[in-house]
Amino acid sequence: GSAVRDRLRFTTEVSGIWLPEGISGVPLDDGETGADTAWQRMRGLAKNSGMPVIRLANVPGGDLYVHGANFTFISGGAAGLTIPLDGIDGDLITVGEGFGIPNMMEMLGKVRAGDKVKLDNSNYIAAQTYHRHQLPDDSYDGFRQYRDENGEPLYPQRPMLIGPIISLGGCGSVQSGKYNSKAIVCASLMDESALPWQPDWYRRRVKEANGGDESGVFRLWFTENALHHDGERTADDLHTVSYLGALHQALLSVADWVERDVVPPESTVYIIKDGQLSVPETAAQRKGVQPTVKLTVNGGDCVRVNVGESVRFVASAQVPPGCGRLLSIEWSVDGDQNYPIKGSFANLGDDGTSGEAELSHTYQTPGDYFAVVRVQSGLRSDDPFVRIANLCRVRVVVG
Repeated sequence: GSAVRDRLRFTTEVSGIWLPEGISGVPLDDGETGADTAWQRMRGLAKNSGMPVIRLANVPGGDLYVHGANFTFISGGAAGLTIPLDGIDGDLITVGEGFGIPNMMEMLGKVRAGDKVKLDNSNYIAAQTYHRHQLPDDSYDGFRQYRDENGEPLYPQRPMLIGPIISLGGCGSVQSGKYNSKAIVCASLMDESALPWQPDWYRRRVKEANGGDESGVFRLWFTENALHHDGERTADDLHTVSYLGALHQALLSVADWVERDVVPPESTVYIIKDGQLSVPETAAQRKGVQPTVKLTVNGGDCVRVNVGESVRFVASAQVPPGCGRLLSIEWSVDGDQNYPIKGSFANLGDDGTSGEAELSHTYQTPGDYFAVVRVQSGLRSDDPFVRIANLCRVRVVVG
């Protein structure tokens, strides 16, 4: 019912168009060959300019669902061009980035008043449930929920599988697990774009290609509390950590593995049930390369206190076997993304593989607070690029 309600199919005419400076239907290639120039053209952007705005003769009414919508030029010099719709404001259409449409700006330079256009979000709405109707084979754990007890699809199936097409476009092949080298895959447990059970699927392909034992050529390292983004800072450093440290360590480890036969740390231990992947709590059981960290406040994960009443935070951290030592610990007790309180470990031991730390704090203002501890470990204590982070959070309700 919601798909029927939100589907948009509307035909109208262009009554005017604003183009960024320099767009007049002629190619934008000014001879520059830099990587960034090529990237901007792949996104369909004009150099040093904004995005086009198109005025329509009339627009659909009601509460429109325009996210993911496209509009297609039916007539005129740009006939056949389909581009993303960014938004509708009155009778004005703003154009989104035309990723994969390198000639978008040149084509828009040919648009004239009176050209017919069609607004349509059908593909986007269909894609939201396409996974129910295009099931791959039964080796894909996440899709088994859409099969009955006999393994038959619960919903009508469409003839074309989109997944292999996307896979082919991403790396030039549909992965088979067959390669003549060694590989370390880094994956994130909170990845919103590449779900955790997907690298396990590839691990099983490698295992099949190597006679049932992939350990001589393959590792899979999961990073807890990490998303898809690979920047040094995350969208919210109080909720997530970057997986860059693990990635950089993987690059060094696979080079050592291939060039000097230095065996890297073991793969992360995990189980998958109903498409959900979980890992053991302790570093010794979990393995991989990321430290584990546990935080309590007054002995639990949530506490209610009065203004001016001191609370006691206790953190404990561990490093997986063969993955170096704990290097740092820092705290944020009141929402500061920069972790202003730099701490130190007690009971660290000579090998530095486990440690505890305590912090007392008094809140002076009522409110709901989330205190966070973040730790880093690594095989190379003097190299800032291979520090691997993890965090833990507790809740403090101050009345």
